[in-house]
Amino acid sequence: MTVAQNFIIGGIEQPIAAIAGFSQDYVDLDASNTERMADGSLDVATYWSGKLRTELSGDGWVPPVFSGIATDAPLVLACGIARAIWSGSTAITLPAARRTDSGHTPLAFALVDGNLVATDYTLTVNAATLTAVTGASAYVMWYWPQITAVVLDVSHTGDTAAGLHRWRLVAEEV
Repeated sequence: MTVAQNFIIGGIEQPIAAIAGFSQDYVDLDASNTERMADGSLDVATYWSGKLRTELSGDGWVPPVFSGIATDAPLVLACGIARAIWSGSTAITLPAARRTDSGHTPLAFALVDGNLVATDYTLTVNAATLTAVTGASAYVMWYWPQITAVVLDVSHTGDTAAGLHRWRLVAEEV
């Protein structure tokens, strides 16, 4: 199965030759506090959740196009690596903040004997209903996030001996 793996930041699509060795890490952010109680139990207080921090890094044969990217204001980041949502039923709610452009349509799977089996689905706004598959123990959907974020760090290094340009970009959802 081939899925598109490009990213667009601040309206600037990165050339494939700049992101040939591309990876993206996701960290779910929240504001929470944990405390051990007198009886040894753990108390968790969560104040907010649902935001992302992401680090994109990689290399390519040409420089990345980062010169026009604002680091002092929020911008849209159309992510290049899919995330997965698991469900014990055929109903899955997808995040509203996701890519819908060509090559980034959500994909649906049934988990059958440890293997992903593609299945169809219907989507009403963000609610997906997957087609049931005989023997499925769970269902999974892949989607590509599209978030409004602030770029926290961006770097680029050229290596003439290796003929590569290495780069890194870190952003957090606002």
